[in-house]
Amino acid sequence: MGFYYLWKYKKMGISAYKNLVEFQHPFKYTFTSEKLFLTGKNSSSDLNWEHYEFAIVTKNIILLYPNKLRFTIFPAKYFTPDEFQTLTKWIKEKVKCK
Repeated sequence: MGFYYLWKYKKMGISAYKNLVEFQHPFKYTFTSEKLFLTGKNSSSDLNWEHYEFAIVTKNIILLYPNKLRFTIFPAKYFTPDEFQTLTKWIKEKVKCK
């Protein structure tokens, strides 16, 4: 019985990924002191910093969590040093950090 649930759980994830075409393409993120703008192939959204429950910030990476089960990774290598410093400052001001 346990093997069936493991198999079904794995299949459910693969099926969801195939059906959610938006997540198969890269997202573009734009940051401001008020919001985070997310643009995908077929959609866009703007999220207030309050949308995020918490963040983990290190000198090399930022993890933003909208809930306990999901997060978005922002590696420092994708930003200039000034951009990463500004983003880190905004996140520390707007989101609870761990």
